[in-house]
Amino acid sequence: GLTFITLPAVFSKMPAGSFFGVLFFLLLTIAALTSAISLLEVVVAWLVDEKGWSRVKASLLIGILIFLVGIPASLGYNLLSGIGAFRQADLLDTYDWLANSFILPLGGLLTAIFTGYVWKAREAVKYANEPKGKINLSRWYGFLIKYVVPAAIILVLFFGLYDTFK
Repeated sequence: GLTFITLPAVFSKMPAGSFFGVLFFLLLTIAALTSAISLLEVVVAWLVDEKGWSRVKASLLIGILIFLVGIPASLGYNLLSGIGAFRQADLLDTYDWLANSFILPLGGLLTAIFTGYVWKAREAVKYANEPKGKINLSRWYGFLIKYVVPAAIILVLFFGLYDTFK
């Protein structure tokens, strides 16, 4: 609401508001595109390093996949309005719910489990302290990453799902 409703109203009331409004939204577009490029880089680098793909091929494939996944959300207030899942009003709300109530907590839970049980908390502390003493993780880190963090994230997942399906 703030970016696309309130700010245009503010720009319309100020001197040279049209100029500053266009400038603001142009810079916002550049910020969004550069952020998207940095998000692509993780998957592209993995495909280049692990699968031997060329950077161009990996970038094009991932870019096209993300574009295709984004089409339903962009049409959610037009051709596909009123279509939603998981008790959400539209596709953009569905994507938002999936990301915030499910994917992000699940990613955090898997990261905590990997760090605590697969990689081992002691190794994580040793890695974080290289080069010598830059980060001082307490001796409680192992207990927290193995037990407290997963339990807290499971609660977040549970209540997010409960709130949706109650």
